[in-house]
Amino acid sequence: MDMRITLHLVRHGRTMWNEERRYLGHEDQGILVEGGEQLLPLRDRFFTRHFVRIYCSDLLRCRQTLHVILSDSKMAAIPDDEVLGRIIPGVVYDPRLRELDFGDWEGKTYEDLKSDISYRRWIDNPAEVTPPNGESWEAFRSRLQAFLTGLYLDLKELLHVEEDPDTLVQAEAEAEAEAEAEAEAEAE
Repeated sequence: MDMRITLHLVRHGRTMWNEERRYLGHEDQGILVEGGEQLLPLRDRFFTRHFVRIYCSDLLRCRQTLHVILSDSKMAAIPDDEVLGRIIPGVVYDPRLRELDFGDWEGKTYEDLKSDISYRRWIDNPAEVTPPNGESWEAFRSRLQAFLTGLYLDLKELLHVEEDPDTLVQAEAEAEAEAEAEAEAEAE
């Protein structure tokens, strides 16, 4: 059975810390008015679509972003924590979709950290260096992998698919190899 699933990934609207170029991981900040307005083209694109399932980080900025995109009113672009932060029925809110936890570097800027040796090492190799009191790259990767595995199982149940993840990974690898072979043939 040939089945295609389209996964739409959306980044949250702009926050104050985004504007100030601060590291924003698990800090629970809302979006700015400008952040909501920037989402209106996405609202226009996605509002009329039907989604099998919607997953969202549990953080306020992500809930607000989703509310703007799913709202039938351009007024939703005006962040109102009381309205925009509400839980939308049917949406799966999952903390595994959060950004990396930057620990002691949360809220800091490059200027604040540029002379910190461990920060410089982390910039050069984030997979090997962990922010102090933060989340390691491996923990972050494992958290996202757990979410993707759960997503697969959820969709498999929803769509009554019989393949297991290994079969899909193999099919994806074969498709990539096929695409590479075609690209090489075109280059010759």
